[in-house]
Amino acid sequence: MLTVQEKSVAALVSGMFPEQVNFDFRAPLRYGSGSHVHIIVVGEGPLAEAWMKMSTLVCHYPNYERSREMCTRLTWVGVSPMEVDEYVYEHREFFDNCRWRVVDLSKEEITTKLHRPMYEGRRSDFVDVEVEFVIGRYTNRIFQQKLVRWQMDPERQLTIIFCGPDRDRNMRYATHTANRLPIGSMPVQILAYGPEGAEAAGVRFISENTDLEGQYGRMMEMAKYLNYFYNASFEMRHIPTELPRDEVEKAWEVVKKPSIRLSNLFNVLTMAGKMRTLGHSREDWRTFYALTAREIEEMTPTEHNRWSVERLMQGSRPCTDAERSEILKDMSLKKKYKNERNAHFDLVAFNELGVDETGENVARYDSDLIAAIPLIVKSFSDYDNE
Repeated sequence: MLTVQEKSVAALVSGMFPEQVNFDFRAPLRYGSGSHVHIIVVGEGPLAEAWMKMSTLVCHYPNYERSREMCTRLTWVGVSPMEVDEYVYEHREFFDNCRWRVVDLSKEEITTKLHRPMYEGRRSDFVDVEVEFVIGRYTNRIFQQKLVRWQMDPERQLTIIFCGPDRDRNMRYATHTANRLPIGSMPVQILAYGPEGAEAAGVRFISENTDLEGQYGRMMEMAKYLNYFYNASFEMRHIPTELPRDEVEKAWEVVKKPSIRLSNLFNVLTMAGKMRTLGHSREDWRTFYALTAREIEEMTPTEHNRWSVERLMQGSRPCTDAERSEILKDMSLKKKYKNERNAHFDLVAFNELGVDETGENVARYDSDLIAAIPLIVKSFSDYDNE
């Protein structure tokens, strides 16, 4: 399951609790939005890695479908070459299919290594997150010059997270960053793990989560509703109109694979973000009842993109050209290759999705989930407030 650090960050980005962190803090990112999310993670170690992983899973927005330039950008500063190697190795399938680069500022001669998706030029892009590793200190003069340009960019919703193991250093760096924002800069969100009682203007300090297990348990309770919905959508081929608690529990008891439970949890982490994109807050989960056809159409590709990244981060890979050809001739191979090879036929761009072995359009599952969001969040809220 998740590490302690991943659970803590998951609680912060889920939008389910009062101390939530929103990366689209200036304005929701609808299809026509002119800005995108950029997150800078400063520090090394398991907490920084947790912020990278959870941000990758959570930050998916409709404006990517309008322009691929509006993808979410993640920059990890202060990471060591060994950490880069280990993180890329851990999530090899994701990095095989996204744009990422390593910028080495630790030597006199700066080097940049750019990596492109393995199917670039042969298939459409479908990973809406790009990653940048910066080897070298946050205080490096070259990086600081780049940071100023990012702070001035009106198309960039910039969040900087100081989460290294040295809490005093986090506080100093965060405070200096807030005090030195250039004149005319766009609003920047600055988060830091500092010493107990730390305060500074323009900085939000994050303390250690004292109710981690309780919050994680509530997120998993909501994951049960996601699981039940998926079962109903797949097996009964319709969007359920209610999510009975006893049936929800029975369906969850059947789930034995940790990866499936995590998949439902990762979807939960994006529920509040989807609602926020649609103009709703955590406070109206119990009173918001339906999405318009236009909203469903707008959010459906985003859900597919989110699912694609989640699958890659959990170790699935796209089918090779040969495997795709074989499946197109015999759709029964689709499930076989997924189970035996971890090769998923649907890991493609939204506009390249086809049908499943039953002849159903695969995009229907993404569309059904978006349409069911009000029911899912209301059902959970009703249970959570009993």
